[in-house]
Amino acid sequence: VDSAVSAELWTKAIQIIDENSERDPSLLQSYDPIGAHYEHAGHFTYAEQCYVKAQLPQAAVLMYMRHSMWDAAHMVATTHMSTQQISDLYIEQAEQREAPKVSFT
Repeated sequence: VDSAVSAELWTKAIQIIDENSERDPSLLQSYDPIGAHYEHAGHFTYAEQCYVKAQLPQAAVLMYMRHSMWDAAHMVATTHMSTQQISDLYIEQAEQREAPKVSFT
């Protein structure tokens, strides 16, 4: 999987993970960099699927929030996260947005 990801053979990496993750669930973590690739390429639905398969739904929620796709963020959150996880994530994001910006001028 690492070789396929390093070579940016995204489809091959997904194939390897899908074929072997039942025997080795730790392979699911390899979906994270694939999700990042799809996010960077603007393929948000594919990125979401990868983040969720990597058991990182909060990464998908944050991705949608970065792109002001609030309905999609909420849908992923309510589908794949507990109420407490959603609350914690939203509070953390609100605190970060309210934090004073430090200027070094």
